[in-house]
Formats: sequence, structure tokens, C-alpha cells
Amino acid sequence: MNAEQVTLEKHLKKATAMTNFVSGIVAVAVALSIGYGFYYKTQATLNEHTKDIKEVKSDVNTIKNDIQEVDVYKGVNKVEIKTLEDKIQKLESDMGRMDEKLDQILIQTRR
Repeated sequence: MNAEQVTLEKHLKKATAMTNFVSGIVAVAVALSIGYGFYYKTQATLNEHTKDIKEVKSDVNTIKNDIQEVDVYKGVNKVEIKTLEDKIQKLESDMGRMDEKLDQILIQTRR
């Protein structure tokens, strides 16, 4: 190897090392900016959803209080409510059977 080739090789090694160093710095900067953006966006979304959850929770509590203050439920114990629910369930099943019978009648009349 002659002196010119040795000098060229030194310059190439120096340029390669410099570009590797610069690309490493750029990669770290890009990774940090993406990480910061992700963190910022995530925090903003969490804060927004936290506010929404608190609003929904207060709405649910308001509705719960309104339901509990309805005159129908005042002075009614759990046994009476259970009895009413059972009666409603029975009526719904009876209505289902009536619907089926009416459907059968409609099918027979169409023939």
C-alpha cells in the first residue's frame, strides 16, 4: 500500500466512525421524541378518560339516588320487590306463549 491509500483509508475510517456516531445520535433523538410523544398522548388520553369516568360515575350516582327516591320504592321491602319481579317474570312468559299462539293462528289463517 502506498501513502495515498493509507491516507484515504484513514479518512474513510474517520468518516465511517463519524457517520456511525451521528446516525446513533439521530436514532436516539428519534426514539426519545417518539417515546415522549407516546407518553404525552397516553397521559392526555388517560386524563380525558379519567374525567369522563368521573362524570359517568356522578351521573350513575345521581340516577341511583333518583331511582331510590321514587315513590314506588319508598316503604317497599325486598320481599315485596322480589314478589313483584316474580309476577312480572310470569306475565312475560305468559305473553310469550300468547305471542306464539297468535303466530300459529296467523299462519293457519294465511293457508
